[in-house]
Amino acid sequence: MNWDVITLIGVVIIALVVGAAFSGVFTRFARGRITVYEHEAGLRYKKGRLVDVVGPGLYATWPAPVEITRLDLREASTPISGQEILTADQLSLRVSVVVAYRIADPRAYASSAAMPITQLYHIVQTELRERVAARKLDEVLADRGGLVAGMAEAVQAE
Repeated sequence: MNWDVITLIGVVIIALVVGAAFSGVFTRFARGRITVYEHEAGLRYKKGRLVDVVGPGLYATWPAPVEITRLDLREASTPISGQEILTADQLSLRVSVVVAYRIADPRAYASSAAMPITQLYHIVQTELRERVAARKLDEVLADRGGLVAGMAEAVQAE
């Protein structure tokens, strides 16, 4: 066999090994970046502990064991589906509500509950049930705005 062919095969093998090593480094670096957009906040965790809240920008999560979870800070809404509620005069009423919310404190949001939106759903549902049960059907129908007045403050208190 010709020494030129053997040398060429050796160079190709070395190039493949070096290329594979560099592609692994570049792939790992590319996966180790996260972009937090303008309407988001990032929760930076290091070794499972919440370190800080970061604003918009490009962040590296490599080589250290860092994880960044993005939270959308824009206003969102969730429907509270129709539920049968008894009024003070023992008449059944079907009530549905749409709740608009916005995350004001990302750190508190992350540490408050395992599923904060589900918790919000249940709090609003309970508050609505208590408010309807305290009024007669005529009062509820006559003053729908009064039914939800102050509800945001009551929900925030919980």
